[in-house]
Amino acid sequence: MLANPDLLYVSISGWDQATYQINHVGGNLSYVLANLERAVSIVRSRGLTTTFQLKFIKFDYNASHEEPLRSHAAGLGINYEVIAGVGHPDTPGDTPFHARSFTDDFIREQMAAAPEASPETCGKTCGLMFDYISIDCHGDVYICCAFPNQPSLRIGSYLALSAQEILLRRWTHSFCKVCTMPRREATDVDKRRIRRAVASTFPPLASLSQLHSRISSFSVGSRRSR
Repeated sequence: MLANPDLLYVSISGWDQATYQINHVGGNLSYVLANLERAVSIVRSRGLTTTFQLKFIKFDYNASHEEPLRSHAAGLGINYEVIAGVGHPDTPGDTPFHARSFTDDFIREQMAAAPEASPETCGKTCGLMFDYISIDCHGDVYICCAFPNQPSLRIGSYLALSAQEILLRRWTHSFCKVCTMPRREATDVDKRRIRRAVASTFPPLASLSQLHSRISSFSVGSRRSR
């Protein structure tokens, strides 16, 4: 917290342990709430400027927890947001494209069959790629938070890569060609970020089309054993 990040999201899916652990499997609600209060206390006592956002992941089974959590956020003096849950925990495991079906072998098969074009080459961008970054407990970056942390989706070490290189590796990842997550039209800011990423990583390249032909086989191996 002493690094004073601009924004800290805390995602939560229940106001009691029994409900919370349905979506946050293996999670400990008391641990999350205690650390949130501790982090808020540190920021205020040190005069830091970090903004906290408590994000409630809403499903049909936890809808009644929305207001108690809103009150809790208000009591802490932090922001509160409600988002629709994706990937209902009660979805049968044999449902096509269920989270449990995303083994590394399955992902690699999808990548091998990916079409040449992707939404990213047609003026679209993904908010999960441009607005968020997914980092695991080892400090490794993965393509996004919508899919499991499989070796084929590992981008690299957060501390070993520049922000531009991380963005470029995610933007050119072949799995995005088969992903059906909603995209948005690329903004001028999005385009500038990509141009800066290209220029800093591949200075000789003059255009994005050259970039895609140059690194169409851009792949990242599995994380080395530690």
